[in-house]
Amino acid sequence: MVQPVEPAEAGKDTWTARPAAAAVLVAVVAANAASWRALEKAGLERVAAGVMSPDNPVDDPLHYVYRADRPGPDRPRAAPGPPG
Repeated sequence: MVQPVEPAEAGKDTWTARPAAAAVLVAVVAANAASWRALEKAGLERVAAGVMSPDNPVDDPLHYVYRADRPGPDRPRAAPGPPG
């Protein structure tokens, strides 16, 4: 049986497994309020919304994108994004 993982705990594993990662991005179906609320509770910030092909074809294509930056003063610098 697969045990659920709290988003905050998953983030800690990510920083250890990917030491060069400056941030984590997560896309979630906008209609899935329980999922995006869990991401917000874990400290991720909603940074975008847009249409994406859903993993499950019954889901709506509108997704929210959440971001978590690596904690701490020694985090890697992210590459600059597009102007906007």
